[in-house]
Amino acid sequence: MPDLIYHYTTADGLLGILQDASLLATDMHFLNDRSEWEYQVKLAVGCANWLDTLDLDATQEPFARHWAFWLRNFSIVENERLHCVSCFCAHGDLLSQWRGYAGSEGFAIGFDPQTVFNTIHRAEPVIYSPHDQQYLLRAQLTEILNSWPGRHRLPREGEFDGVGGARLELVSQTLARFKDEGFSEEQEWRVWTSAPLTTPFGPQRPAVRVNRNRLVPYVPLNFDASRQHPVKSIVVGPSPDPKGSLRATSVLLGSLGLHETVELHESKIPWRIS
Repeated sequence: MPDLIYHYTTADGLLGILQDASLLATDMHFLNDRSEWEYQVKLAVGCANWLDTLDLDATQEPFARHWAFWLRNFSIVENERLHCVSCFCAHGDLLSQWRGYAGSEGFAIGFDPQTVFNTIHRAEPVIYSPHDQQYLLRAQLTEILNSWPGRHRLPREGEFDGVGGARLELVSQTLARFKDEGFSEEQEWRVWTSAPLTTPFGPQRPAVRVNRNRLVPYVPLNFDASRQHPVKSIVVGPSPDPKGSLRATSVLLGSLGLHETVELHESKIPWRIS
């Protein structure tokens, strides 16, 4: 695990994260790379086909069939929930990230991955290798099949109707960590969460923001800034006035009482923005 993981964002994003002590986990259907969801659906279907090839006994086969059906219909079944991620990068000064996420005046916020969230919303690395993706997903499903309480007897009628809610979440979370290997330069880390499409109460209730004149669903992920603040560093990205951006960011950190605990750096990328 790297010492810090960096969240690239705009000036508005920096203000919101620091002032609200919260990150926004974006619905995966609205990420910059719109092919991510299709990539995960393809992997789910491939795993369903693999389940069909297993030589299982009479007690396991119906359960495997149930999972194969869910995986083949992953995009339909899971469309009833929001699957949201907040994205980070192992590098705090990467040109592709400045171009893709930071705009004309961007910032890379360095978080301590050990303290940014709790054990429920923990940061995990994205997996780019197709071999590793296949191995992890198959191993997870094998463990689920072997740990089913009724695996030593034939299933009863209707036994699968509400089965495995937590396990479905676990597999969905694993799929959310998979990306095409063409993006491996990013060395991305992710925090994942999910919520029903309509949840009017509680901290996990979905909300909607405007981004580039488009409505984007998200779930807020709050961090406890009253104890050990998870933000340890801020890199000021390439901009028309980098010295001015550094000065303004220093004032912001001072106003929030973070000037002694958060290191401030200027990007070394020679990218001119007019």
